Amino acid sequence: MLRIVTPMIKAAKNSGIKVSYANTFDDFLAAPDTPIYETFKGVKYSLLASMTAFGKGMIFNLMNAMMGKTKETGLAIEFAKLFTGGEMNTALGWHRANVKGLVDMLPDPAGDMMSPSSVQAMVGMQFSMMGPTADDLPPEAKDMAKSALSVLKKLDGIESLAVDNFFLPKKFSQNGLDATVNLRATGENMRPFGLALYYLNPCIEQIGIS
Repeated sequence: MLRIVTPMIKAAKNSGIKVSYANTFDDFLAAPDTPIYETFKGVKYSLLASMTAFGKGMIFNLMNAMMGKTKETGLAIEFAKLFTGGEMNTALGWHRANVKGLVDMLPDPAGDMMSPSSVQAMVGMQFSMMGPTADDLPPEAKDMAKSALSVLKKLDGIESLAVDNFFLPKKFSQNGLDATVNLRATGENMRPFGLALYYLNPCIEQIGIS
């Protein structure tokens, strides 16, 4: 797997994607019984793909090694050489009234299962069948769960997430050198913790740490 992923990571290291939603998580939390498709207002994607000549060379070598130096492989490689990268912007939205008409035509209770409160109920049902109860947890585990819940309640939002210096061994590299990769994501007005607590509330009550 890493033999495939490593050259792709190195080739696309200057690429990025941006996703913008017209909603906040609080919009869904403020209308828990409203189907998500009625609350959803739209989403926009912006993709920037850029590959270095060295990075593309690694991809081409991998293609030749896995697919063989056939005429079709050569054609695909020559076609890919025409491009240095690309930029794509996409906006998605829908007419909520028309979506409701479509959902109403689906087998019952499809529409009723698409609201935050329905998702919470399904999470609670699954946890009640498979999860522990308050009597099942030892005191140490319950104390850890209480601490985690206390931290979760104090969290406000996510500004950035990062995975730094993820090791890529040289045996998966085509230039014979070790490498590392950094993955970073930034958020603006990203506050999912209130909705997460809402979904997890049945689990929290079942193990007795609320």
